[in-house]
Amino acid sequence: MAGMKAMTKTWTGLWAAAALAWAGCGPAPVGKVYERAVSQLKAGETGEGIAGLEEVLEREPDGAFAGEAWNWLGLAKRASGDLDGAAKAFGRAMGASPGDYRPAFNLARLELERGNADAALPLLKQADQLNPAGPEVPLLLGDLLTRKGQWARAKSAYYQAEKRDPQSAAAATGLGRAFWLEGDAARAETEFMRALEIEKDYGPALYNLGVLNAASDGGAERAGEYFRRYLEAEPAGERADAARRRMGGEALEQTSFAAGAPQKEGSGGAETAAGAWKKAVEERSETAAAHALELARESRDPQGAEIAKRAASGFPNSADVQLAAGGVWEENGDMASAMGAYKRAQALDPENADALWALARAAGKAGEDDVAAMALMRLVKLEPGNADALWGLAETFGEKLGMTGKGATAYKAFEKRFPADPRAAEVRARVAALEAAAAAEAAAE
Repeated sequence: MAGMKAMTKTWTGLWAAAALAWAGCGPAPVGKVYERAVSQLKAGETGEGIAGLEEVLEREPDGAFAGEAWNWLGLAKRASGDLDGAAKAFGRAMGASPGDYRPAFNLARLELERGNADAALPLLKQADQLNPAGPEVPLLLGDLLTRKGQWARAKSAYYQAEKRDPQSAAAATGLGRAFWLEGDAARAETEFMRALEIEKDYGPALYNLGVLNAASDGGAERAGEYFRRYLEAEPAGERADAARRRMGGEALEQTSFAAGAPQKEGSGGAETAAGAWKKAVEERSETAAAHALELARESRDPQGAEIAKRAASGFPNSADVQLAAGGVWEENGDMASAMGAYKRAQALDPENADALWALARAAGKAGEDDVAAMALMRLVKLEPGNADALWGLAETFGEKLGMTGKGATAYKAFEKRFPADPRAAEVRARVAALEAAAAAEAAAE
């Protein structure tokens, strides 16, 4: 009996060992394969990571990891240069995880890189609707608009990102680039320094401060220190090579955020506003219409006013088209038409900071200071981090409308909210002047 028990125990142990051996020879669990593939991608092992993700999706195409696996596969294929494969993977990820904003966002970014703005913008809107509190979409739009040379609209996008995430070093750095490219180096430096207050070793801010100081008289030593700190934070990559060259005294042209060159038509000539408008009519595309108007504004096309008139009436429910039409009229000096278009854009999209800013600007040029003040008041509420809007409101109230009390209050609010802004040093003198004017007016009565 004891021998039987011993034999049974032996067989049980052998069966257990055999089961373990078979398990070792079989495929790893899908979850383990997925985790290993993601780790490989993060380590830069793109080929191995792609193979692992493809195994996961082949074994369990509708499994729990499918949505994330497709998204990771899209990122990996994009990194490897397979843009068509990346687009397909992101599309599959959107179908597998319809509530996740990341696949739509990644596909939009990919389409923008490929020059397909018509395809990208609806995807960006979808991503933003799925992630309305996240700064990702406004940051991407800010970078896109900066590259196109539309500094004011880029700043509005960065302000929106900052409103969603006040601790976004990327938003502060984006604002700094936009101010710098507008020619305001002091404001740019303030924003770059603010980015470092948020994240002390934030590479893009350190690099931009290095370039900014290198371009200023007597700033070579400071530039070298910023480049050194940048290389400690980000020692590899194309920008790191540029930082080392700059530290060695080599002067490099800053072209990473230069305004894009005009696109080309099939004939090889520069694209015209009329040609772009013809395409917009044929395709009934709001994006193409807005593009045609931007071309007309930038080139001061003599047909611009007529294109603006047709676009505004042809796309009456598009805030983007109304805003672009207003830009053409404003460029041509027709402030009445511009203000009308900006008001329509703002009515169609009440949260459109670009429309409010444009309306305030055009109203100021037309001497309609009360309209400018109303637009700026709404803009200050919409973008609490927009120093220009609050400063403009203070000037409009105090110096233009003669509302000394409201002007002084706005200036004091500016000083409290933006103490590092160079204009904060002017606040006390401006407030004193407004208070003196108010006192003189009261005495005269």
